[in-house]
Amino acid sequence: MSDLIRITVCDFSPIIRYGLNQIISSVADMEIVRSTSNYEDLLAGIDDTDTDVVIIDIECDEDSGLECLRTLRDRRPDLNVIVFTSCQEKNLVIRSLNLGIRGFRLKQTEVDELIDTIRAVNCGKSSMETSITKILLEQVTRNRQGNILSKREREVLRLIGKGMSNNEIARTLYISTRTVKFHVSSIFDKLEVKNRTEAALLVA
Repeated sequence: MSDLIRITVCDFSPIIRYGLNQIISSVADMEIVRSTSNYEDLLAGIDDTDTDVVIIDIECDEDSGLECLRTLRDRRPDLNVIVFTSCQEKNLVIRSLNLGIRGFRLKQTEVDELIDTIRAVNCGKSSMETSITKILLEQVTRNRQGNILSKREREVLRLIGKGMSNNEIARTLYISTRTVKFHVSSIFDKLEVKNRTEAALLVA
């Protein structure tokens, strides 16, 4: 088995595709296995491509891009997806997170930050642009309406941030899985987040 991180790039711009190919190909533990210019080509070959990470360009208010994310999630749940875009509108960020992406990087990001994001998502972690994290935190702060997590809920949230499953959290805190599920549901309600990825960002 190869130790290389196998990456597929989908970006509309030939210049950006070329730049990503050059940058990634120069990194010792990474390789480009496929490069496409549109969603149709990406989806047409995704089942036959041995890929670990997909870097995908999505523009603001582009439903076709979000639909592509949904299809990737349904057909290849094993993939770790990074949205690489010039758009940082809150609606795109939230909808992308709800479709299971692990990384969100703006096109003006530093090369080292993009490489770090690729390595992080390949290990199952989340990696987001600092400005994106601030957007999510601001939304949570505005919507929290005075709700405060209990000490146990803060402990559960911290372990969610470490990527632990409900079973792992239960073993760590010496409580039942049913109790963990109750706390997770309460955390989601109080912080007004929809999934573990959004919750994990708050303690990243």
